[in-house]
Amino acid sequence: MRSLIFREALEQGRAEGMTRGRALGLDEGRTLGLNEGRTLGLNEGRSDGLRASIVLALSTRGMAPDSAQRARLEGEARVEVLTRWLQRAITASHIDDVFADG
Repeated sequence: MRSLIFREALEQGRAEGMTRGRALGLDEGRTLGLNEGRTLGLNEGRSDGLRASIVLALSTRGMAPDSAQRARLEGEARVEVLTRWLQRAITASHIDDVFADG
């Protein structure tokens, strides 16, 4: 009789533990997903802003990227590269210098 009660209690405890574990796992996964999504969104926003700033700086200086340069600009997502290009867009005497060597 005791072993039957023990087994039933063990099964009930196991089931409750699984339910709690799933709930905690889902909450943790949701939080991690939200944080990762937020980080990716911020980085994408920074990249978009830098791209727009590069085009603005170039157009203000009377320069316009050709189709290959525009494709390269649109394809670049690394903030450090876009920042370097923006600095060059402000100071370069020729548009080719902006996109030279990444």
